[in-house]
Formats: sequence, structure tokens, C-alpha cells
Amino acid sequence: MFESKTIKQVVQVNGRPVGTLLIKDGEPIEYQRKNVRLSKHLLRIKDAWGIQEEILDKYLGDDTIITIIEKEEGVVYQATKEDFIEHGEWMNFSRRDGSQIFLARQHFKTKFL
Repeated sequence: MFESKTIKQVVQVNGRPVGTLLIKDGEPIEYQRKNVRLSKHLLRIKDAWGIQEEILDKYLGDDTIITIIEKEEGVVYQATKEDFIEHGEWMNFSRRDGSQIFLARQHFKTKFL
């Protein structure tokens, strides 16, 4: 029997790689944000991780798992696009990157590396 293949696609925003999309049977199943550091990438005022609006709109289905790998504490954070939309907060810090949606860490499933 033919087994479906998972394809990896690099996701770029404004020409910069920001993560990898895993696609199976033509559907996005997981978006892996590039490895991040808690001290640099966490929005401290909201205790939240963010991703660009363009990624949500252009690449992800409602059930796509969004994975953020935090290297300093060795924690993997996972949530769905629907989690971001339901519990997230939209913010815009720069014209270059556009709007981002931030999801508080309490809404993620976590595991240690």
C-alpha cells in the first residue's frame, strides 16, 4: 500500500525564514517556528509567544499544530491555529513584519526536550 509522504516547506516573511511547514496529503499538519530563546522572543508583558498574521492566513489550516521550540529552558510549546484565534491577542510592532498574534503560554501544551 502507498504511504503518504510528509513534505517540509520553509516559510518566509519579507524574505526571512521564520519556520517550517510540514505538509501531508496536501494539508498543513504542523508549523514549526524557528528555534527561539525565552529571553529574546517571549512577549514578557503578556507572557506570550507570537507568530505573524501572514503565516496564519496564508499557510495554516484550523487544526494545524503550531510548535515553538524554546532552547534556553528546553521546552516545546504546542497549540493550534484555532487556539491562537480564540485566545490570542493581535499586536503590530513594525511595518516590516506586519501584525502578529500572541498566545499566552498558559494556553499551550508543553513538554521538555
